[in-house]
Amino acid sequence: MHDRLSMLDASLLELESPTVPLHTGGLGVFAPGLTFADVHETLSARLDEIPLARQVVQPVPLGTGRPVWVDDNHFDLSYHLRHSALPPPGDADALAEVVSRLFARPLDRSRPLWELYVIEGLEGGRTALFRKVHLVMVSGDAGDPF
Repeated sequence: MHDRLSMLDASLLELESPTVPLHTGGLGVFAPGLTFADVHETLSARLDEIPLARQVVQPVPLGTGRPVWVDDNHFDLSYHLRHSALPPPGDADALAEVVSRLFARPLDRSRPLWELYVIEGLEGGRTALFRKVHLVMVSGDAGDPF
């Protein structure tokens, strides 16, 4: 049996459009030392604890009910965890420009509805993590899986 989306979550999917994406995001800036390899290792080790992170939304046949969460049989962490770097000097303006471009792109509904970017090259050797996740993964019964 698959978990059916709540009425609220199903409505969010219906309301979304190319000009009104319904995802949210968060940005954290970390002290020097955090690397892409660190994030990859930690996420890989804990991904089994977050089943929703490996599931996709699947419509039901003939639209006879709300969509359901199903396992993504082709899940590829490298699609969701991405590595980026800012050109020098890696200031706040450059970070804001990159994050705004990343945030503006809609999530691919054929994949689990989240992305995590490790952005290196910030001033002072710092690293940023930018997370983008669809509201259906963080609203209602789902809670925030991350």
